[in-house]
Formats: sequence, structure tokens, C-alpha cells
Amino acid sequence: MEPLWKFQQSLRNSDNNEVEVDGAVYKLDSMSLRRELQSATRRAPRWAIAHKFPAQAAATKLLAVEIQVGRTGALTPVAVLEPVSIAGVNITKASLHNFAWAQSILLSHDDATKANSTNASVPVGIPVLVRRAGDVIPQVVRRVFSDTNQPNDSSSNISYISLDPPTHCPACGHQTVWERTENSTQLKDELVPLGDSKVSETNVSGTEEIAMEATSVARSESVGQVLRCGAPHLVCPPRAVGALAHAYSRAGLDIMGLSEARLQHLMEHDLIHLPCDIFRLAHDENSTMDKIAALPGWGPKSAQNLIQAASRVATTGVPLSNFIYSLSIRHIGSFSSKTLASTYGDVTAFLGALEARDFRALSGDDEQEGVKGIGPVVLESLELFSKEPVLVQAAKDLAQAIVVLDDLSGQRSAAVDSTLNDTDLPWHGKTVVFTGTISSEMTRTQAQEVAKSLLGAKSTPTSISKSTSILVAGSKSGSKVKKALDLGIHVLDATEFLQLVEDNEKAT
Repeated sequence: MEPLWKFQQSLRNSDNNEVEVDGAVYKLDSMSLRRELQSATRRAPRWAIAHKFPAQAAATKLLAVEIQVGRTGALTPVAVLEPVSIAGVNITKASLHNFAWAQSILLSHDDATKANSTNASVPVGIPVLVRRAGDVIPQVVRRVFSDTNQPNDSSSNISYISLDPPTHCPACGHQTVWERTENSTQLKDELVPLGDSKVSETNVSGTEEIAMEATSVARSESVGQVLRCGAPHLVCPPRAVGALAHAYSRAGLDIMGLSEARLQHLMEHDLIHLPCDIFRLAHDENSTMDKIAALPGWGPKSAQNLIQAASRVATTGVPLSNFIYSLSIRHIGSFSSKTLASTYGDVTAFLGALEARDFRALSGDDEQEGVKGIGPVVLESLELFSKEPVLVQAAKDLAQAIVVLDDLSGQRSAAVDSTLNDTDLPWHGKTVVFTGTISSEMTRTQAQEVAKSLLGAKSTPTSISKSTSILVAGSKSGSKVKKALDLGIHVLDATEFLQLVEDNEKAT
């Protein structure tokens, strides 16, 4: 292996490489030797070895620490650095992951023994070692200790950078909260204000625990836990941008063309603050079109497309599962939204459960079992959401602004179970692909759900393959029809599909 190692080192240190090289792969040329090594393991061939170069690093100065607020409200410290070039990339910022990690790598031993979670700081301009983890992500590795390049702490003009976890959100001013965890993977069901309580050191896990052990600066305070803004997500501006982008995504209200940057423009000009506001703009088309078109990065065509997309959603409606997904309830994604929709059936029942804070239909009781797929984390998220009047009201306003289609999958499944065996369903065990526009009243996503819940389809992937049984082709179908015909796959017209659905609904 030594010759290979020397070759790798020469390759890494060479200035004559025409492209950036981040490693080398060594392979056996002899096919007979390859066969002797019995092909491959589950992850890689036995006859090849990959060596990746260590990440390139460079020293620079720490100028400040900013607090970044994420979509879920997590507060993350971010290091602001004196610009430094690493592998051709100019690095000016790098994540510090969390406050425990920041304190563990930036505080000196003397600072660590004196400081606690509410009194930790370092001088501005301390040297730090920065690398690109995986040659991609900027990362502060550690503080560089040297007598020649340390700031003079005795100077009266020196400024300090606080590494304390903030007690209030820097974006909206609400009190921050931390999540108390029982182990590295399980979320406890309570959020506690940072200023009111402390967390034991034994609850710190994962990367934070490793960092603390490695630098001997573990503390028994709340440092290192996931710190979040305690405000409802539609109240805190940075969180609201992410929540609105989530609401208007394809799995939610399906309004295309609304990136976070564009949503930021709309919010800064007081055009949008809640999910329902986009439909108010569509209703006042004449008065808002010019305002939107004048925003940076917009124009008359973009504004018109946005208004038309919002009007389409408002009139044709969205499935209940999409409506639930658009509310940005934490821990409730596409799968859980569909489960909730099939349980409640219509938006009135779902909103009624939110207002009453009554989720026994999901958790079950002495007479009824709980819903499969809905665990304590989802139930706790619904509880927390229902306790915020502003969020419940926003959900009600959205339901009034658009048509929310009832979810009949639960009723269909019950009807099918009571009248037919699975093998009696017309598409039992088949793989069905949809392409083109199915109808003005049914999107492809809805058609996929109907194919599985009512017609018994095994799966509804988005691409054609040899395992595809049926292709349902609507208007404006693309190349999938030709590919299906070439593979000998049965092609069904969208009209025939809708008729099959109607006939099967009558049969059940």
C-alpha cells in the first residue's frame, strides 16, 4: 500500500492538475483477480479502493457571531470570518452548529473553567482554523492558540463576541425555548423557556457530547440543546418566509413561482403575511397587479402568472391532505397529512378538532384504537399548534379563502373492504403511471390517490419502466406515451380512467 500512498500524496501536492482533484481510486486491472475477489460487497467492489484527500484548511480571524433563525425556529450561531480562500472558494461565514459546540471549540481552557452558559465570550479577531467539510461546507474546526497572533486581552479597547445562547429571538423578540431530550433520538413533549430552567449535562447528545468530551468544557446548563424561537411560526419573520414557502409548495397549495426570495419581497411590501393573503391578492387583481410587477425580480408576466395560479387554486380547490400540509405543523409531512385527512374526512371536522383541542379520533380511547401512523410526536405537535390562536385563525381564514376538497379515501377503503376482496379490484397489484392533464377537476396527485385507494393499484410512480402495467395519458401528454408503446405497455386515455373510477364508485 505504500506506493499507492506515495502516489496519492504526489497527486494531491501537484500543481499541474488541470482540474480540482479530491482523491484517487485504485483498481485491479486483471479480470481474473477481480473474479477471485468475488465481485462486490453490498457497498463497493472488492477490487477497488478509494482514497479521499483530507479537507483543505486555512487560518483566518473570527469577526463576529450572528444568530440565524431557521424555518422550524431553531437558532443557529454562524461565524462571520475575515475572508479566506480555500480550494478556490472565498469563505466569509461558517456554521457553528450550536452554542455548546461554539463554546467548546472557541473558549480557551481558562475561559471554559470561568465561564458558564450565561457568561461566555471571546475577543474579536481571535484566529480560527476553517475547513470545507467534504470539500463543500465551510466549518470552523477550532481556535488557533499562539502567543504571536492572539488579541491583547489587557487592552481597554478590545471588543468581545458573546457565545451565550440568547434568551429572546433576535428576529421577533419573543422568548426563546429549548427542547429537553431524554436521549439522542427521542423528543420530549415539552418546551421550556431558556431563562426559566436549566438542562442537565447528561441530556446533551451526538456531536455536542463529542465536542464537550474532546475539549473538557462540558457544562450543566442549557447550552448545547436545540434552541428555538418561542413565537408562532407565522409571527417570526424569518420563520414566516419558510412557512409560506412550505405552504405554497407542490405538496401544499401548489402555487408555482414563489421562492423564498420572492416571498421576502412580498412580505417587505406588506402584501403577504399569512397563507390566505395570496388569494386576497388574486381577488383584488386590478389593484395589486401593478404593485407586484414593480417589485425586484418581478414583472407584468410574473405578476399575472402568480394571480392566475392563485385564482386557479382558489376555485378548483386542493385536497384536505394538501391543506393540512400547508399549515406547516411541525413533524407533519406529506404522509401524516394524508393520514389525518383520511381520518377526519373534511376540513370542518379537522378545524373543529383543532379548536376543541380534541384529538381522541387519532389517539384512541377505551373503546377505539388509535390511528396507525400517528404517534405521540405528531399528537404533541397538533396540541402545540392548537394552543396558538393566531395559527388556528390562520387555518380557518385559509379554509374560507379556498375550496378544500373532502378526503373520501377512508370511506372508499371501508366500502371496498366491505364489498370486495383486494383481488377483485380492477388494478390490483398493477403499477400505474399518469402523464398529462387528467381533468380540470382532478390533478395527477389526486388521480394517483384514487388509483390506489379505489382501484387497487400497487404503486403510482412518476416514470415509465418495464415494470409499468398501465399508462394513463391525459391532454398535453409528453414522450411517455411513445415510450410506453415501445415497451408494449397498455395506454389508457384519461377519459377512460375517469369512467372507470365512476363505475367503480357506483359498484362500491
